[in-house]
Amino acid sequence: MFKFGIQIAERVSEIGAEKWNATASDYPFASYRWYEFGETVLDDANSLYILLTLDGEPVARATFWLLRHEPLPVPLKLVRSAMATAFRRWPLLMCRTPLTDISGLILPQDPELRNAALRTFAEIARDWGREHGASFTVFDYLVDEEFTIKDFPVIEISGPSTRFLNRWDSFDDYFKQLGSSARKDFNRHRNRAADIGLVVQAQNHVTNIDRAIELIRNVDRHHDTPPNPYLRRVLENVHMVDTTWLTAEIDGRMVGCGLLMGNGAARILTCLGLDYDVQYVYFQMVYNAVRCAIEEKVQLVRGGGGAYEFKHRLGFEPVNNTQIAVVSSNTTFVNLIRRLAG
Repeated sequence: MFKFGIQIAERVSEIGAEKWNATASDYPFASYRWYEFGETVLDDANSLYILLTLDGEPVARATFWLLRHEPLPVPLKLVRSAMATAFRRWPLLMCRTPLTDISGLILPQDPELRNAALRTFAEIARDWGREHGASFTVFDYLVDEEFTIKDFPVIEISGPSTRFLNRWDSFDDYFKQLGSSARKDFNRHRNRAADIGLVVQAQNHVTNIDRAIELIRNVDRHHDTPPNPYLRRVLENVHMVDTTWLTAEIDGRMVGCGLLMGNGAARILTCLGLDYDVQYVYFQMVYNAVRCAIEEKVQLVRGGGGAYEFKHRLGFEPVNNTQIAVVSSNTTFVNLIRRLAG
């Protein structure tokens, strides 16, 4: 049995930048700077940080967020509304990297040490969640075989994320290696966009937030997805991290937007907004996001889900992080999840 040293904190500042970054290694979106940004955006969410050490050296960490306004990908609006009401009363304790589609776990490679760390995290989170009225502790965005505690329900969900791994020194080098049909589509989309006067600009700060939110909500309604309750706070505070703000305009009117945000060599492509009365905007946003990532020497772009065929042709690949594990101190909740998990 491993004898972990355990540090528990509710703000990343309690751990300190040096110790926190020492556990980040090469993980994307794991830095102290990113977590300060996450705490600022998720201003109404309690956070829980657990750092495990052996012989004084950090070996694992987990981060949790007590969320009362978690957007739920449930197709029926009536069910979604009822669940949202319940979770405002009994919030979810989510183990994730803030504002990303990445797990909040950093684990050792050794299987026995990994399993011991997971059990320690689950026990601490379950007790902490009970004190704070949580209904479930959820480990989401798990990659295959990441969660190795067999007696907790694990559910497979649909819709993997995507990622773009940059291997090129220039956009021209990238463009040359695309398939012929992808190059043909790129040129056709670019020409049609030029015909209607569509211009895409990249800036290092967010502009026209109210119009951007209007366009982003258009996309939510189009796909019948719940809106991000923290959207405005993301746009208002994204200057805390590395930012590329993309806007598409016709005669000075914003008809599209998108955000590349992150730190170090990693970015997330998010906050896509579209005017559906204007064609070719989506394609130009994605093309220009890839161009900016390559020119800024970004190594990784998380591209979210959807539009898989189009993204695949541009070099995005799926990320198999479609498992969630659920822990609860309430046996009724646990039995319900087990039945749902089949």
